[in-house]
Order: sequence, then structure tokens, then C-alpha cells
Amino acid sequence: MWKQIEHYFNEYPQRKKIAQKMMEYGIRIHTNSFRCGEIELSDSKIARAFQVDRRAVTATRDVIKKEPGLLKIFSNLTPTCHLKDVAPHMNWGVIEIIPVDPSMPGILAQVASIIASHNISIRQAIVDDFEFSEEPRVLLTTCPHEGYSSTRRYKTGGARLAVRTGAFAVPIAVNSGELWPRNAFIRRPGTITVSIGPPIDSRGKSADEVAAAVESWIETEMRRLAPHRYNGPYVRGQGAATRAPGEGAA
Repeated sequence: MWKQIEHYFNEYPQRKKIAQKMMEYGIRIHTNSFRCGEIELSDSKIARAFQVDRRAVTATRDVIKKEPGLLKIFSNLTPTCHLKDVAPHMNWGVIEIIPVDPSMPGILAQVASIIASHNISIRQAIVDDFEFSEEPRVLLTTCPHEGYSSTRRYKTGGARLAVRTGAFAVPIAVNSGELWPRNAFIRRPGTITVSIGPPIDSRGKSADEVAAAVESWIETEMRRLAPHRYNGPYVRGQGAATRAPGEGAA
């Protein structure tokens, strides 16, 4: 789009800069004023922010108002809430893609398909206009899918081994799924907690009884490590029914 309108501003570098910044920040023309959303911006404030002469700001507005084609574009710009810098504080991930050929169709669709296959949700996608940016990028803000998984039974191999050998079974809960979800290729920085429970005496117990004790401790402990992942306290019989995808338990 920019290549279709830049000739209106090429003669005056400051006007060109102002027009580009208006598109970058979603600043629109409304009647005789500049607006960011519904917030009115004075010519002098724009001049200071963009480090240009105030007269250049006024002249840019006049050029846009005189050209019906430009006015249709610059009166309909909308600011975007960019989540890139917010993501680390919300424990979300950010994927930055610099395509070799930004004009190639289907880049976003292909990336979105790969991310979805790993049970990761895309909260926001920002795609630079390859005609506007010198090095266009695709920025995706992601987070693990917040839904809950279907019931997954605990395997009993460890419990059977403990019963046959008379050994203790040691339950371990780990919240690595918070930073590295199951089957995901995206990892986020942070601290993984490995919680080791009290040894469970297998003597005089069946493998099912040992497995039930291990499951009960792990599921109860996971609700302490990651309470936001669960609907309520652990209830025997539900097991991992409310464990979120990617939550590790051993």
C-alpha cells in the first residue's frame, strides 16, 4: 500500500516521515485534527514526538485532506495494542519471524498451523507490510492452550516394580509444563519446580494401592504448584482429568 501513496510525500522528507509514523502508530485525520483512537493530538506534540518541524505536521495534514484517496486511508487508521513487551510479564511467549521472501503467500497460515499442532494458542499476530518496512517481520504472541485435558490414567509399572521388590515408591511432581508444554517446540524462561514426596511403603499393599497413593500425592501437590491449572481439589477417580496439557508429573 505504501508504494501506492509515497509519491505524495517524497518531495519533502519530513512529511514522508510524518505519514509513515501515522501509519505505524495508527494516527488518523479527523476533521482538522490528528487522533489516536479518540484522543486528539496537537500539531506541536506530534512534531516533538517525531522530531520534525511543526509546520511540516500542518503541511502533511493539508496534503492528506486535499487528496480524497489519501484522506480515505488516513481517516481510517486505528492504533493497535501490541503485546510483545507485555508477554514476558504474563508468562506468554513471543515468536519473531523474518521471512526470506516476505511477499510469499501463506507464511502466517503455515506458522499458525505448526503452533496449533503443539496445542499453543496465538493471542496476537502482528505482520509488517513488506512494502512499508525495510525488514518486515511477523510477531506472534503465544500462550499454552488454557483448556483442560481429557482423563489420562497413571501408568502402574513403577508401582508393580515396587511391590515385587518390596521397595519404596517415591512420588515426584514437576511443573515443567508451565514453561515447556507437552509436545511443544517453544520454551519460555523461568523456574521449574521439582517436588519430591515422602516415600510410600509398598509392603503389604497391592500395585493398585501403591499407584493410587502415588497419584493422590502428585495430583494434590500439582494443585499447590500450579493452582491456576485446576478446577478444584483432587478427587480420587478423576486423576489427571483436570491436569492441563503439558503438566508434567512423575
